[in-house]
Amino acid sequence: MKTMKEMKTRRRAKNQKGTKKRMAKISDIIDELVDTKLSPARLSELCFQLRENVDDVYATTMADEIKLIESLSYLSLSPGTEIQINNDVIKTIDKRFQSGRNHYGDIVRGLISSLQPLLLKGKSNSELKGQQNLVLKPALGMSLKEDNLREVWIGQGGLKSIPLFYVVLLHLKRKDVSTNLSWIVPGILNILDDTTDLRRIKLRGVLLLQTLLDHTFVCEIDDSKWIQFSSIGLFPLLEKILVNMCYFLPPSYNANDTLAIWRVVFPTIHSLYRVEFVNDNTKYQYHLEKFMSEILLQNIIPRASLTYDNLTTYALETATNILKLQKGGSVVHLQRLVYVLGEYIVRNPFFTIFPELVSKALLVIDTLIEVCPNERIVAHKFDILSLILITFDKCLQEDALNEPTLLQCKRTMKSLLHCNCSMEGELSTLSEQPRFRLLFDFS
Repeated sequence: MKTMKEMKTRRRAKNQKGTKKRMAKISDIIDELVDTKLSPARLSELCFQLRENVDDVYATTMADEIKLIESLSYLSLSPGTEIQINNDVIKTIDKRFQSGRNHYGDIVRGLISSLQPLLLKGKSNSELKGQQNLVLKPALGMSLKEDNLREVWIGQGGLKSIPLFYVVLLHLKRKDVSTNLSWIVPGILNILDDTTDLRRIKLRGVLLLQTLLDHTFVCEIDDSKWIQFSSIGLFPLLEKILVNMCYFLPPSYNANDTLAIWRVVFPTIHSLYRVEFVNDNTKYQYHLEKFMSEILLQNIIPRASLTYDNLTTYALETATNILKLQKGGSVVHLQRLVYVLGEYIVRNPFFTIFPELVSKALLVIDTLIEVCPNERIVAHKFDILSLILITFDKCLQEDALNEPTLLQCKRTMKSLLHCNCSMEGELSTLSEQPRFRLLFDFS
């Protein structure tokens, strides 16, 4: 018969054996995560294992857990030129944070300690403050010095700091923002300052800024007790950087590069306006209006037109979103938008070659009718009617009138008719013409 002492000894040995097994397991996972030959399929398996078996796969020390999350963080963004967020990895990191919520702050601080030595070193805080005086101050040799610093940084694996930076910003609590701004702001701006690699460095700096705005500065119930983004004073500098990137247009830039830039920059500009003017809706609306007018309607759409249909399509999609945000305030764009649609898109002889562009143009018209005051739609009823009729007729005559386009034309015409535009005589005549009969068949 076993003595009590023998049973305790055996139980202790069994527990130590299990602990060693789990320690080996977590270390093996970390080794796999840092292996450059790790396949996407294997990464997915590891993420599933780490999420679904949290109780079985746990770190015995805080250092192990931090190392695990750090290793996952390096894989949160794709290493190539395309910005692709690995949502599987992000979900796994979130799960690990939840399982260790009692040590949430310790984990974040550990990640920050790993991140700071990897950051691109460039302008100090004092230099960044001086940079807000946006006059030219040429300094001989400074550009070469900064380029050399970037080359050394890239050579030492500095690019992997960006996905880790991204994860830190996702999980940094609002109460900890002020104590970390001294490295966050220079860290992001030094990446935004890059001129050597647009996609892998500069554009990822925009992603970091968007993450800072959308996640780190997320509004809380008692938001007034934390530092406000507007109090940092970086809005003029950041707006200038982002707006400048809106003009990275063909032929100076490849159209696909331009579209990749816009897909990150446009939402970031909106986030910047929303967070900067969180307590001033008038200024927020003013800046949305300015973006629509000066960037989309006066520059991008006229310059891209149908030569770069993918850019114009995205510009129209952005315009639709702004109209929905501005609602009744969109009336200031009505006349200009109708003109731009007609002059640079609908009248183009190749308009119907691009079905998605046709759809986006009709959607803009429909949204205008929906959000603008009824009396202003009535004042421009014949302009809007002409856009719908010409779009429908072109598609019909050029065998481009598929079922979705027909339904969209009818829906837009219905929206116009619901405005009580008093066009019964004109519409009666049009509906009797064979070429438009299908458009007015609402049965």
